[in-house]
Amino acid sequence: MYNLTTLKIENIILSDEDKKKANISNISFDPGSQSAENGNISLICCKEAFCDLYSLLETEILDFQFLSEIRACCLIMKNGDIILVHNNASVSKEQVEIIGSVDGGIVAAKWAPDETVLAICTGNAKFLLMSQNFETISEIPLLESDINISNHVSVGWGRSETQFQGKRSKTAPRDPTIPEKIDKGLLSHLDDKLTRISWREDGAFVSLSRIDVETRRIIRVFSRNGALDSVSQPVDYLESLLAWKPSGSVIASIQRKPEELDVIFFERNGLRHGEFSLKLLLSNEEPILDIQWNSDSSLLSILVSNKIQLWYMSNYHWHLKYEIKFKSSKSISIKWHPEIPLMLSLINDGNLLLYHFTWIIISSPLNLSYDYGTVAVIDGDNLRLTPFKIANVPPPLSFRDIKLSRIPTSISISKDSNCILSLAENIVEIIHWPLNIDSAAFPEITNKLDLTELVDDAYYPRQILYLEDNIFCILFDVCNKSDILFFLFNSYKEVKLLNNISFEPKIALIDLGLYEKSIVAESIEGKVFNLSLEKDYKISNILLFSLPLLCCYMKSTLYLENKIIFFLSDSGKLFANDQLISTNCTSFICSKEYLVFTTTSHLVKFVKLTSKIDDFIIPSDNVTNIEVRFIEKGSKIISIIPSITALIFQMPRGNIETIYPRILVLSEIYESIKLKKYNHAFLSCRTHRIDTNILYDYNPSQFLNNVHLFINQIDSSEYLNLFLSTLKEDNLTETLYNIELKKESNIAFEKKVTNTSFSKVNTICDHVLKALEIYSDDKYMESILTAHLSKIPADYDSALKLIINLKNINLNNAQKAIKYICILADVNMLYNHALSLYDLQLALYIAQNSQKDPKEYLPFLQDLQKQTVNRRCFTIDNYLEKYEKALTYLVKLGNDVFNEICDYVVLHNLYREAMKAFKDDPVSYNKILELYAVYHEKNNHFKESALAYEILNNYEYAIAMYKKAGLWRKALTLAMKSKISSDDMNKLAESLSCIMQDKRKFCDAADIEIYYLKNLKEGLRLLCKSFDYNKAYELAQYYNSSELIQDIIIPGLLEGFFELTELFYELSSQLKIQVERVRVIRKKREQNSQTYFDSKDNEDIPDNISLADTNTSTSVSIFTRYSTYTTTTNINEKKDKANRREERKKAYKQKGSIWEEEYLLNSISRLIDRLEDARKDAEKTIQGLLLEKLNEKANLLQKQMTCLVEDVKECLEEMFSYTIENLPENMKNSIRTLPIVRPINELKILV
Repeated sequence: MYNLTTLKIENIILSDEDKKKANISNISFDPGSQSAENGNISLICCKEAFCDLYSLLETEILDFQFLSEIRACCLIMKNGDIILVHNNASVSKEQVEIIGSVDGGIVAAKWAPDETVLAICTGNAKFLLMSQNFETISEIPLLESDINISNHVSVGWGRSETQFQGKRSKTAPRDPTIPEKIDKGLLSHLDDKLTRISWREDGAFVSLSRIDVETRRIIRVFSRNGALDSVSQPVDYLESLLAWKPSGSVIASIQRKPEELDVIFFERNGLRHGEFSLKLLLSNEEPILDIQWNSDSSLLSILVSNKIQLWYMSNYHWHLKYEIKFKSSKSISIKWHPEIPLMLSLINDGNLLLYHFTWIIISSPLNLSYDYGTVAVIDGDNLRLTPFKIANVPPPLSFRDIKLSRIPTSISISKDSNCILSLAENIVEIIHWPLNIDSAAFPEITNKLDLTELVDDAYYPRQILYLEDNIFCILFDVCNKSDILFFLFNSYKEVKLLNNISFEPKIALIDLGLYEKSIVAESIEGKVFNLSLEKDYKISNILLFSLPLLCCYMKSTLYLENKIIFFLSDSGKLFANDQLISTNCTSFICSKEYLVFTTTSHLVKFVKLTSKIDDFIIPSDNVTNIEVRFIEKGSKIISIIPSITALIFQMPRGNIETIYPRILVLSEIYESIKLKKYNHAFLSCRTHRIDTNILYDYNPSQFLNNVHLFINQIDSSEYLNLFLSTLKEDNLTETLYNIELKKESNIAFEKKVTNTSFSKVNTICDHVLKALEIYSDDKYMESILTAHLSKIPADYDSALKLIINLKNINLNNAQKAIKYICILADVNMLYNHALSLYDLQLALYIAQNSQKDPKEYLPFLQDLQKQTVNRRCFTIDNYLEKYEKALTYLVKLGNDVFNEICDYVVLHNLYREAMKAFKDDPVSYNKILELYAVYHEKNNHFKESALAYEILNNYEYAIAMYKKAGLWRKALTLAMKSKISSDDMNKLAESLSCIMQDKRKFCDAADIEIYYLKNLKEGLRLLCKSFDYNKAYELAQYYNSSELIQDIIIPGLLEGFFELTELFYELSSQLKIQVERVRVIRKKREQNSQTYFDSKDNEDIPDNISLADTNTSTSVSIFTRYSTYTTTTNINEKKDKANRREERKKAYKQKGSIWEEEYLLNSISRLIDRLEDARKDAEKTIQGLLLEKLNEKANLLQKQMTCLVEDVKECLEEMFSYTIENLPENMKNSIRTLPIVRPINELKILV
């Protein structure tokens, strides 16, 4: 799809000391010394240039090469001489040096591309390979027997003999390995009898074309060390021209048959490998002077006496892309630059011209009204046209072809693709192609304009642009300047020159501007101009900016009234105006809102256009989102079609691929939503598999306000069903389809959406249902059902009630609706909900449209049909596990089934519902309440059970339940209310006292002993056990029993003192040992964490350090009262098995495990909790000891407690702050938060 155009043409003129023009005979590029952009050129000027070479140049020069390493020019002469001409020779060294002479003369010579090996074919049939120092590497005689080295066998692939002919084939199949005609190697009548040499680009092999015994021309291939590798198969009419493709795949040559002229190709093994014909473009009698490949193997140049043809292969078809015509002369030669692929030198009659080419795409402008995506491809005098919006046709095929009178230099397509201009020399052909009227129309030439009389003969036309209103402009080169001429034509083949403008230095490229009758021009110095043709045909010229280097491709776009021109250099630099935005670009194109370009990393990137270029966000190569996409290696952008969001690529081999980038599709959909074109947006979603939720998510308030418009535009029940059935709660514009676009916001609605109770799906369905009320049920019946069933949760009942109503009107439509919902929703749910509506016929229809076995549902439905209404409803609700509703129908069956009701209530735990149903029937109510009491008793809900028995006046059971619940006051109160005997009362009180003591509620047990059992002594003992000394003193004084103070309270104080002293000692010892162990663990981990965790430490663990989780402790000790875990801990049955297994694993880990530090820190935290609980009891004990003048013991207990609290405070920050910062994440989550230790309030009275 790419075409070739000239970027600039340079005429190199050299002069001698007398300022006379020097004729140039040959050139050699110096790739190692790049000067500016063209590279240094070493030249030899014949005769007039160097008088000291006059005698040497009498003979023909066979090869001329500049050797960059020794900075000298090497001339290989036909007489056998090898000459070096030194560049900037020193005084001690002569400028011209004859290295030596080859015996027998030289018939062909060629340096290897790396300039290290020289290949020479001598006149006495020898092939020499010489080093850079002109030492012989190998000398090979050329013998006739060399032809036997290659035994070529053709299996006839593609020939008719290898194809299936059928049983009625008239001719018997022949051996395909035997060719139809065996070539003998006959010579062409125009063969120049020359010997030619061509190297492969890597210098590993060299080919030699030579006539053997004057009867046959063969091609030999030698390796770098001189070994004969292969000899070509015999080919009739093969000529001497030879060119090895730089990529190394084939060797090109010329075959001139009696009526055909072909370029043929050989593989390295000597076998033929394809060809293409020159017959249509060149005369069979016209001699071909040279063929050469450019450095990247993309172009094959063919030189004849008066023109150069540049051929390009794409998709295995050869296209003639460009033709340079010139006056014929005796001295003509061409040469490609070895490093710049598109620089060609032409020497014609002593004049040197340098052609700088570039690849361009000839396409129609991006006009949204006529974005056909028309691309033109030049193939000789054939113009191939393809509008990609209509047909995706890859080259070499095309949608339409048109034959031109000449090979065009430039092509221009109008905005509507109706008019195409072809420029060839000074002839402009007007092609009319009415695509906007008839997409199947054929293009035809309607006008041919001859500009010869309007322009000078010296003008060289390079580029043409069609503006509008039959106005076009042409870029001409003349001498050292460029002229841009504006013309006006009409249908009568009349053309008028409107105006012209000159530029010096020359203009490299021109392209259409963004305004009417305007163009953008770039000079060879990088200056960018905007030219506009005014109403009076005056030309306004504005210098926009200057680029740092010459760019070879440019396109303009207009975004928010800001003009942006993008430029691409041959080195891959992409500019937006004069700002560099990418350095690895290979192709680009502009759409309405995005810049799309490909990179050398085989990515295509999408850049959102902004009013300021500085705000462009170029996605990085590592980003994987909708702004970056992988493409095939070497793919380039051909065109973009905004109306269908299509992006067309051409692969390196030439085939075409069209993609629809998600970001462009979303941008187009969002634009359609903004314009309320819901039909176009929906169809785009459906075509490109975009979730239709974005129709709502992009602008929720707008959608809900225009539901009627949405339904009218899509005008299809099927499309509406598709939309409703794919609804989901997620906002896709914030997740899956999140691109930066300006969205219309509704703040009030957004606040509503943030409400957790808001359901997007249900809201849409409700609005659609409301909108569908005005339509007939027949058209949108399925949509109404879909709206009900798409809700979350699905509204099965509403959908089924709709079908029930429809069934009463039209049974046929109802059956169709049932079939539809059975496909849309879960059949089992529909069947169950149909039963819940107690419509057996509807349930039967649904079951028949499901995969259910009739043996299962038919007996069940038949049994239901036989039952009474209430019994049927009960059976259905019980089947559907709607037990509360089933109970209501069971109650309606009357007292005859009361026992069944009781059993049903107990079975399904429906006590409350039953009591509510029998609230007006005291007998039945009490029976249910009694069952409820039994239920609570079984489930250990003793308080609730006791209350129920108390309501039923069953005091015996109520007292028993209060006793089990530990509510001793309620139990004793109820016992007194029931007036039980005193003995029974005492027994009850004694049992309750024991229960309270077992639960370590000593204060409650003391109250029972004192007030109900009248046992003051035991009550005071229990108060002292609970450290409530103040109450004990109060009761002793109240009952005037001072002896009880000596007998009970003082011993209780001493017992509490010893208990607390022992506790504080144990806690202090445990704290020191655990803190020290944590420090050792951390030190080892800092030194070598891997060694520590992998080792097994066999040191004994002190008995008072437990690595097991204290949550699993099952024993009660004297310290249990000071722990938050005072009773046996039940394992939570709902925990996952894996979690329990992990907990057990932690609990039984030995010392040195990775969990040890976690256990120790949690143990310290629990120790602090126990200390905080014990401090309250210690303060009460200290006060009691002081009252009994036991100051030493009080002082000792306070000091012991104070020291322990201070030790805890000291280690607290070290232990737990280190944990939070340094422990792994899995351990951080298991460590408890930093404990809080209250400050100590010491008694001032203690000394």
